[in-house]
Amino acid sequence: YGTERGTLYGHSAEIVSLHFNAQGNLMVTGSFDHDSRIWDTRTGTCVHRLQGHTGEVSSTQFNYGGDLCVSGSIDRTTRVWDVRMGKCLSVKQGHTDEVLDVCFDSAGTNFVSASADGTARVYSTRTGACLDTYVGHTGEVSKVSFNPQGTSVITASSDKTCRVWDVSSASSQGGG
Repeated sequence: YGTERGTLYGHSAEIVSLHFNAQGNLMVTGSFDHDSRIWDTRTGTCVHRLQGHTGEVSSTQFNYGGDLCVSGSIDRTTRVWDVRMGKCLSVKQGHTDEVLDVCFDSAGTNFVSASADGTARVYSTRTGACLDTYVGHTGEVSKVSFNPQGTSVITASSDKTCRVWDVSSASSQGGG
């Protein structure tokens, strides 16, 4: 049986997202209190409170390098954060409904967001530009993930399908 190493206190509402950085020394959590928090795994202390979303935070993730994290929110936005400083670097407002999931590619070059508006959007981490919008699902897109090479995105939807998208051309490769 496992032994509990600690308990993290600080959020004022349900925690619905969590992720370790690749080094394992930090965690990020997202909560219905509209905040994300970065935690030191050794001490259990909150390193940064990431404030700015105006709705519940639905998803959080570190990039592989551990210098950035991304959050998605019910407020229809995604935010990219500087992990060291705890500062928001950019806010993306392209979705017309709740953002339900976010994910970096393995290089941290791009991130993708999934939304209840039935779309997924790929953004450049460096420039903030929207590179692709994937349209084709007939229900909300609840989950997204890049393949290890960063050349494809898979989306899961309430329409009972998964679709595979080419990052460069946004063409669906089935599932519908």
